[in-house]
Amino acid sequence: MDSFTLKSIALITMLIDHIGYVFFPECYILRFIGRIAFPIYAFLLIQGFLHTRKSTKLKKYIQRMFIFALISEVSFDLCFYEQPFYPAYQNVYFTLFLGLMALYFYEYLESKNKDGFYSIILFCAIAFLLKTDYNVIGTIYFFSFYFIEKAKENKKSIKFQNMLYFILIFVIALFEIVTSAYDLTIKAIWESFKQYSWVYLGLFLSIIPISLYNGKLGYKTKTTQFLFYWFYPIHITVIYLIYNLIKIL
Repeated sequence: MDSFTLKSIALITMLIDHIGYVFFPECYILRFIGRIAFPIYAFLLIQGFLHTRKSTKLKKYIQRMFIFALISEVSFDLCFYEQPFYPAYQNVYFTLFLGLMALYFYEYLESKNKDGFYSIILFCAIAFLLKTDYNVIGTIYFFSFYFIEKAKENKKSIKFQNMLYFILIFVIALFEIVTSAYDLTIKAIWESFKQYSWVYLGLFLSIIPISLYNGKLGYKTKTTQFLFYWFYPIHITVIYLIYNLIKIL
């Protein structure tokens, strides 16, 4: 499975997730499907970083993420919070931008014989303070996939990598269930588990396409590149407009 196919799966499942969130909030099956998207995007971000980190393309990659974070924010706030400026939560492009910055500074510190762990802590804190989509969990995803790919470079077996993917998804799903609880009592966590556990099981489905990745780009043109970057702000704008049109009618 090539990069184009993975991006297509992530794009479609993200769309399903957002349609479910806005139009059918009680239909958990759509959110279940939507959980597939972010792990794939995180995995692809790592692939992009590893292929551009030793060239000038990396800076352009980081700049592009930041520009699209700014472009998408108003549409994101309108679509999900019905106001043009909602500082309490930021769109996923900010998460991706911070992830790239964290990886960049991690490798920079390591190259200077310093502990790159400080980069992980710093950007987890920044993501948490800015309240970016997936915030700390997103940073954990990025570095987990990064270290799995490093293990791959060390000739670890495919079975070993898939086992790491499974452990990663399990730990993050559990973490999301705990953080979704209204407090940290056993009763609250249990209620959160009953409500959200099967939704977050959708995360495990992402292991299938990720583990089938063959390292190839697949179909790529300027048009497809344009589509993959612009789809996020465009589709949430369209969802917002349709939702409000329905309310008027």
